[in-house]
Amino acid sequence: MTPVVASVTYILAALSVALDVAIVIVIISIILRHGAGKPVFLFIARHGVLIAFIAAFASLGGSLFYSEFAGFVPCTLCWIQRVCMYPQIVLLGFTLRRYDAKLVLSSLILSGLGALVAGYNQYLQFGGNPLVPCGTGPGTVSCAQRFFVEFGYMTIPMMSLTAFALIGVALVAERIHRG
Repeated sequence: MTPVVASVTYILAALSVALDVAIVIVIISIILRHGAGKPVFLFIARHGVLIAFIAAFASLGGSLFYSEFAGFVPCTLCWIQRVCMYPQIVLLGFTLRRYDAKLVLSSLILSGLGALVAGYNQYLQFGGNPLVPCGTGPGTVSCAQRFFVEFGYMTIPMMSLTAFALIGVALVAERIHRG
């Protein structure tokens, strides 16, 4: 890993850890939205689509950085995660211009599917037994291959899971607020 890739990886991993903490805080604020959690809930709810859009756009940048600049070949599960993430930039971009509950629901569904795939990918990268073969064909990368581990758990699939979770909780807060 080059020094630039290592530095960017460390920064992205640290940001992902901070976002993991923020996601827990947002979940607590959703639960306590009528009491102590109200200020945080209202902030997230009022800016949920923007937060989700930024997370999706940053994920696009991160995935392209790792595949195109760092040279990390995406595995099959990584491609599925990209399929779940990339369209959200368009969906959420349209929703920023004019709110559409159907587009928000589509984004929530894509985030849920992407989070499941990212969670499974993380499971494989930490030694889990595959339910189905992944990356066994010629020219493919094993879904269990880790390009790095930061802070003892942060990998590319965990960064992806963090982004999907952030999109999900931001949009859920926003939908609850809209009623």
